[in-house]
Amino acid sequence: GGGGGGGWGRPRGGPPPAAPTTVWRSLRTVEPPNSTTLRLSHLPDRIAATWCAAASLADTMRHATPSRGIVRVIAASTAEHAAASIGQAAATACCTVIPERLPAPLWSSVATPTPNALLTSRVQAAFDPWGILNPGLGRHAAAPDV
Repeated sequence: GGGGGGGWGRPRGGPPPAAPTTVWRSLRTVEPPNSTTLRLSHLPDRIAATWCAAASLADTMRHATPSRGIVRVIAASTAEHAAASIGQAAATACCTVIPERLPAPLWSSVATPTPNALLTSRVQAAFDPWGILNPGLGRHAAAPDV
């Protein structure tokens, strides 16, 4: 746009406008009950390959956030089939897989291990030894006995 702004109603370098709060509620209602929801992530300039990896899966709904390199995949098929299919597609496209909704036993088979898992574990041990923040993630599946 004119006037020295960055176009789209915001100044250059300013934060992007926030999505209306209703958009998240609407997206959640689109997901069928017991569906599997995962995110495929890569660098933003690889969004086309990430989208193609997600598009190779049958019976899915997808939406992308190109500026972040994320494609969110909602699969209505069984969790085991969806997890295996998405895992294979992500490996082919060298994407990171982040489970959002998936039965607990399948998380470790799908989630991409973080390269700094040891560092993360040590930070959590130092600052959250009882696993209060983000319970079920990281070092502890449950808080240890004190």
